[in-house]
Parts: sequence; C-alpha cells; structure tokens
Amino acid sequence: MKYKVTVIETVLHEVEVEADNIVMARLLAHNREDWKEVEGAGWVETGEVEVIDDSISWGELANLNHSTQVERFGFCSCEEQEQFPYEDCPREKVTA
Repeated sequence: MKYKVTVIETVLHEVEVEADNIVMARLLAHNREDWKEVEGAGWVETGEVEVIDDSISWGELANLNHSTQVERFGFCSCEEQEQFPYEDCPREKVTA
C-alpha cells in the first residue's frame, strides 16, 4: 500500500548580534541575512497518515480468506449468510 505521511521539518537558525537589550537583539536579528543553520534539525511526526493507494494485486486477491478480507476491506459477502466465498466464513446455525 502507499501512504501519505504528514511531517513537520524542523530547521533551526541562529545569528549573533550586539544589542543593548533583548528587544533590540530580536529586531536586529530579524533584519540580518547571515543566519546559520543549527545542527540537529530533524523531522517531527504529526501522526497523520493517509492511505493513498489501497489497490490489491491479483496474487493478493487470490490469497484472501474471510479473516484477511474483513481486515483489509471491513466486510465479507458472507455477512448476508447467502454466499460463503471462503472456508473460514462463519455460518449461522439454524435450529428448528
């Protein structure tokens, strides 16, 4: 399967400035263009994962059984108790 995973790339930059106070340091830093990337940048997982391709090959289709079909697709046609495509399909017992 193919998935789309959303991540945030974290890149830190820093620059050294001389100033009289913190406010001035921030103002001066924002106007500079000589920022240096800080080592240790990385990826932060956001937890968002989306299936973008859930196609199934003919080989995988041929190997499905009741359990794997329900796991993959969330249903099996045996739920209507009219057709039982797999040997492991649960069958309701009719009592008279």
